[in-house]
Amino acid sequence: MLVNGHISTTNAGADIWYEPIWNIIKPRCEKASITSDEEIMYYFIYFQAVFTMILKHWVDTGCQKEEAEIASIIKDCIPAVFREG
Repeated sequence: MLVNGHISTTNAGADIWYEPIWNIIKPRCEKASITSDEEIMYYFIYFQAVFTMILKHWVDTGCQKEEAEIASIIKDCIPAVFREG
């Protein structure tokens, strides 16, 4: 998790992200007929890891890419089944 511009491997600050992300992922999983909270947790972990590692790489490379480009990359990593629209 990115905390104060640094990647943290602790759960510091995790609570503020958990519920909003869960509330985005859970309905999309349910729409895709994935209804078990245990199974949904795997998707939650996947999205959290992807987001964290993209931001880590961005920070590690000196934030050379524009924020909008990073946001686009993150968006492109979301499987089509979970995209709105």
